[in-house]
Amino acid sequence: MLHISKGEQKSRLQARLGRPQKWWKFSPNDVAERSHWSAYQKAYEDAVNNCSTECAPWHVVPANHKWARNLALAETVLRTLKEMVRVIPGFRSILRRSKSSRTLARISSFHS
Repeated sequence: MLHISKGEQKSRLQARLGRPQKWWKFSPNDVAERSHWSAYQKAYEDAVNNCSTECAPWHVVPANHKWARNLALAETVLRTLKEMVRVIPGFRSILRRSKSSRTLARISSFHS
């Protein structure tokens, strides 16, 4: 789950209104739904706590800063792929044949 703060959400909504090319991303409901922020946060917390399992974990990724979000996502995907290589027979050869294998290898070299 990508998580942004209420303040960041407000900033992004305001930015959309200030740029006509971003108006397609805006809905008047976005403003109305902000009044339910606390209820949504509680629902997200309940979903993560009740649905995340060892076999299918949920991850809450801070997303106020896109670079930090992207780094957290890349690290999570890399960690997951490394675990899959360890536990799933034949997964390493599937990964090697994928178009993303060179990119993953480069990312992996930073975290080895």
